Amino acid sequence: MVITVSHLVFSYFGFLHTDVDSARYMLSALVQSEAAVIAIVATLSLVGVQLAAQSYSVRVVEVFRKTPDLWILLLIYGVTIFWGLGVLKLIESGSSQPGGLSNLEVHISFAYYLGVFVFVALVPYILSTLDLLKPSTVIKVLAEGITEESILSAIDEAPDKVHGKDPIQPIVDIVRVSLMKSDYETARAGLSAIEDRTIHIVKSLEESEQISDKTKLENVLKCLFTHIRRTGFLAANRKVGDPTLLATIILYNYGKRSAERGFEDSTWWAVVSIGRLGELIVELKFNTFVMHTIQSLE
Repeated sequence: MVITVSHLVFSYFGFLHTDVDSARYMLSALVQSEAAVIAIVATLSLVGVQLAAQSYSVRVVEVFRKTPDLWILLLIYGVTIFWGLGVLKLIESGSSQPGGLSNLEVHISFAYYLGVFVFVALVPYILSTLDLLKPSTVIKVLAEGITEESILSAIDEAPDKVHGKDPIQPIVDIVRVSLMKSDYETARAGLSAIEDRTIHIVKSLEESEQISDKTKLENVLKCLFTHIRRTGFLAANRKVGDPTLLATIILYNYGKRSAERGFEDSTWWAVVSIGRLGELIVELKFNTFVMHTIQSLE
């Protein structure tokens, strides 16, 4: 669409017919400006990602790397720049031949169209990048990696440890940093994302009739309790209302599921987690949530 509009505009103002000197000057200036713009945009994008990674989690870099926006932009700018350089070379060789330039007008015009296109493409790229650097967007992307296979793979590799392959850990990192920075909305969004993604996994394993899936379910629940408990403790220490309440509710809901299915280990984890969280709330005189914690243990 951009190329079509460019063609109509260029035709109306008579830009499609040009001489050797003006074509050479315009293309040279266009190529230089495109190279300068993509260098600035790429640099600012990387700086933005670095700042976001320092503020929340290094996993932001991985999210940005997997997003195709920058790579697509680099590709179209590279094609456009090399196309312009190729047309400049053709102008040099074609200008010495009678009628040579007129045969190149299509290539010259297309170089102009590409130039307009790549500059217009900066608008959606910038908007997309700004949205990607939001913590809520990063959490959403990271949450997509929380699957039954990824959780079980992490548990099988190191059942008693939290490590880099744990798909829940990156979101927990963002939640913890958010709590330390008093960004409570991001912390709440992270906990909600964990619950929304894991509830489908838990329900899927609950509906399975295979005995092995029951063991998998208990392992997944224990993994969840570990993460949510630590996050709840930090939220309580910071005396933050919503994240503390949400962590308690998640522990209660999954603990209830464990008890209903006779999972003694995971049920014990849930009870102990809620109990310790309640003790911490009482010690900190965070009375708003004492009653809810007591109700969870009933």
